[in-house]
Amino acid sequence: MLTRRLAVLAFLLLVLPAAFTALFLARHARPAVEPAAQPGGRVVGRLVPVGSPGPLADVAVELLGVARDGAERLLERGLTDDGGRCTFEAPPLDGHYVLSLPPGEWIPARVPFSLAAGTRGDVELPVRRAAVLELDFEQRSGLGLHGGTFTIRGEAGRSWFSPWRSTQYERSGEFEGASMRAPGLPPGRATITVRLAGGASTELVVDLAPGPNRGRIEL
Repeated sequence: MLTRRLAVLAFLLLVLPAAFTALFLARHARPAVEPAAQPGGRVVGRLVPVGSPGPLADVAVELLGVARDGAERLLERGLTDDGGRCTFEAPPLDGHYVLSLPPGEWIPARVPFSLAAGTRGDVELPVRRAAVLELDFEQRSGLGLHGGTFTIRGEAGRSWFSPWRSTQYERSGEFEGASMRAPGLPPGRATITVRLAGGASTELVVDLAPGPNRGRIEL
């Protein structure tokens, strides 16, 4: 009897989440895009939120062109409307296109697509709400701060209920003055290492939630 209950519990915790995730990916996934002579035309991109909801208006979206040799170039940049849609006029090219979402309030994402063989330019881009880290620094001495560097290391997707392994990531950058901002981070636990221009440094571990994550650090 106990063995049967454990089997049912394992099915609920492991198999069902995996099945639902596979169904979602199958619904939104696009087949591999082969390079081709693209005729260009109208492209309508639409953001599809997954999990946490968030504002869909005024989100920056980019249309990229990818040549046969893999070289990318920015073709056009636009902002979404209230429904998460953005319209582009794609130029002809030899290769394929990519609809790209830069770091911001949503985790960076991209989807390749083609307009060859009369394919319609309606492109859906599944997106997840990002964590935005905003930290203000001050020194006990009262001296002014003149910027520095930061490194963020974390694990995206780690959950006891998830059948998938977590994905590690690392993000580095620079900041000026006494404040730093890092958008587009996956929610979850992260280790932040900050080195100020004057030589001081600090390291902290935080649990990033979707949306703004603000804090003040005294050095």
